Amino acid sequence: QSTYELWTEVDPSKTYLSFTGDNPRRLKKLDDIRAIGVDGTGRTAFNIVVPAIDRTQATAPMLHTAQGLAILANMPNQTVTVSSTLPAEQSPGALTVLLGTDEELQSLAPWAGDSRTAPGVAFVDDPANGSSILRFRGADWQSVTNAVAGFVDPLKRDLSVPRTFISTQTWRSPDVPLFISSSRVKLSELGVDTKNFTGRRLRTEFAIGVPSDFYANEYGKATILLDAAYSEDVLPGSQINIYVNDNIAATLPITTSGGEILRHFPISFTMRHFRPGVNLITIEAALTTKTDSICAPGSNASSTTRFALFDSSEFVIPSFARIGTLPNLAGLSGTSFPYNRSSKPLPVVMNNAGEKSLSAAATLLARMAVAAGRPMEVDPRATANSAMNSNALFIGAIPQIESSVLTQTGISENTRTIWSAVKGNVEPAPEENTQSDFNEWRERLSGRGWRGQISSFDDWLNRTFNISLASLMTSDESDAPYTPEPAATLLVAQRPNPNGDGVWTVATSATDDNLIEGVRALTRQDHWPELQGHISIYKAGTDEMQMVPVGNYTFVQSQPLSFSNMRLVIANWLSGNILWFSLILVVLASVLGIATSRMLANLGRRI
Repeated sequence: QSTYELWTEVDPSKTYLSFTGDNPRRLKKLDDIRAIGVDGTGRTAFNIVVPAIDRTQATAPMLHTAQGLAILANMPNQTVTVSSTLPAEQSPGALTVLLGTDEELQSLAPWAGDSRTAPGVAFVDDPANGSSILRFRGADWQSVTNAVAGFVDPLKRDLSVPRTFISTQTWRSPDVPLFISSSRVKLSELGVDTKNFTGRRLRTEFAIGVPSDFYANEYGKATILLDAAYSEDVLPGSQINIYVNDNIAATLPITTSGGEILRHFPISFTMRHFRPGVNLITIEAALTTKTDSICAPGSNASSTTRFALFDSSEFVIPSFARIGTLPNLAGLSGTSFPYNRSSKPLPVVMNNAGEKSLSAAATLLARMAVAAGRPMEVDPRATANSAMNSNALFIGAIPQIESSVLTQTGISENTRTIWSAVKGNVEPAPEENTQSDFNEWRERLSGRGWRGQISSFDDWLNRTFNISLASLMTSDESDAPYTPEPAATLLVAQRPNPNGDGVWTVATSATDDNLIEGVRALTRQDHWPELQGHISIYKAGTDEMQMVPVGNYTFVQSQPLSFSNMRLVIANWLSGNILWFSLILVVLASVLGIATSRMLANLGRRI
C-alpha cells in the first residue's frame, strides 16, 4: 500500500519573524513579557541576576519573581537561571532580570542602579546592546520585596474562585476547559472544525482538563456523541479509534457498506488514562477503499470526500468522584496538587544552595506555578524539622538531602553510595541501548512458555473485564525503598510527611550539574506530563522518563462530604481492588444467608 501520510517538519532554529524599525526587541510594559518568544530549541529563558545572591532575604523574592515571569509569559518550555553576574549577551527567547537594592545594582553596573527615583519595577535598556532588561529595585530589601509583590500579586487567584480553564494559548488554542463535574460540550467549542476528508487516515484532537482530585480512573466512562458520515467507497473493516493521551481507549468498526450518516452515535471509552490537568483526546478514522487496495501506478488521488466529521459532535463526561490521593506526582504535574490548594507559604528546603540549586528550584517552582494557574507563596528558610507537619518541597543534590528526608520519601540510603562516583551524566550501558530490541523480542515471544501464558491471561482479563492480575494482589512492593540506577539523572519522589498530614516531595540528583539539567528536562512540555506515580526518574542518556507506580495511598478530602460523591468514591475504589470487593461480597452473602436461616427457623420452617 502506498504512503498515506506526508510529514512536514519545521526547523525552529531557522523559523522566525523579521521586524523592521529601531529596536524591535525593546520592551516597554510588563505585558510585553509575553512577546519574548523562544530560542532555536523552543525554550524561553529567564536570567535572574541577583548581586547579593548569598543574602537570605533575596531567596524568597527571587523565587516569587520566577513564578510571576513564568505565569505571565506562559510559554511551554521555560527555564530560570539564577546568577550574580550579568550574562555576556541576551540571546533570542531570553529575558534578563535584575533583582537587588540600588547599592547592589550600582556595584553590578553603573547604569543598573543609576536612578533611585525610578519605579520599583520597570524595563531599562542595556547600553551595551540595546536590549531591554527588567529591573526590580529599592532602597533596601524590604522595598525590593514590595516591588516583587506588586508584580506577582495581580497574578494571584483567590483559592475560593473556581478555576474554569487551563491556560494553554501559547501552544494550544483554545484554552483547555476544566471540567469539575458532569459536562456536555460541542467539539466546535473545543477547537474542532468540520472536516471533509479524501484520504486514508484522518486524525483530529482536542483537549479537556480534569481537577487534581479526579478519582474515576477505574470505573468511569466518557462518551463522544459522534456526528459523521462516510461514503459508499469506504469498505467494511475500516474503523474509528479514540485515543486518550496516546493510549487507545475505544474502537468503532465500520461493518456495513454503502455509506452511512452517523447522528450523535455514542462512542463510550474508559477514563482510565485520564490524569489531572490537560488530557489530549484524539479521534482517528482509518479508512480502507478498493481504490487504495489496488493503488494502480500513475493513478491520481481521489478528490471525492470519503469521510466527514462534523463540529456538532459532542463530548460528554459523567459525574465523577472527587477526592485527593497522596502520594500522587501526576497531581503535581497536572495542577501542582496539593501545593496549589494551600494558603500557607510552601516550605522549600535547600541546604547550602548554590546558583545551580537555586536555578533548579526556580525552574521547578515556575513550572508548578503555571500548572497551578497561580503563583505560590514560598518559605525558603524552612528546614526538615520545621516542615514535619506540613507540605514541603526539598531540592538539592544528594549530599544536600538529609537521611531522614530520603527515608521518609522512600529513597534508599544506598543511593548516596551509587551516586557517589557520578561526576556527570552517565552514558547508558549497552544493555540499556538495546532495551528497545529486547522489548521487541519480548513482544514476539510473549505468548510462549508459562510466563507467556500468564501474560496472555493478564491481557485477556484487561481487555475483557478491565481488570489485571495486579488488582488481585493485597500487597504492593512499590513502597519498598527505591534505589536508582547510576544512569539516573534526576529522581523525584513523594510520600506523606512524618505526621501524616501532608506530603514531602524531593527532587534530587548525584550532582548540581545533573540537578539543573534534570529539572530543565523534566519541566519540558513533552516530559512534564510523564511525572507520575510516587517516584519518577529522568535519564539524560536516553532522554526518557520512568516511574514507580503508587502502592499504598491515602485519601485527602477535597470536597464537602456528600452521599453522591462518597458513592462514586467507593465504586472507584472497589473497581480497583477486586479482591477486596469479592471478599466483601462473600461476607455480605454469608451474613444474608445466616440471617435468612435464622429468620426462617424462628418462623418454624427450618431448611
